[in-house]
Amino acid sequence: AGVVRRLPFASAATSSTGAVRRPVDAFLDADEFARLQALTARIVPTDHLPGAREAGVADYVQALLSAVPS
Repeated sequence: AGVVRRLPFASAATSSTGAVRRPVDAFLDADEFARLQALTARIVPTDHLPGAREAGVADYVQALLSAVPS
């Protein structure tokens, strides 16, 4: 938990209740985002250390994709 809290995008991606916040103008729709979360969790699974889901990898990718002007 301590490592995840220090990531710059982790606080922006979650609310005070821990629920994931999605940007209004998100690049990925809900289904694509769920698939991205599943994919990244398979690549970096949670074991005795936090995995991709705890690190907010999908949120980070979503933020990067949403920041690029179309």
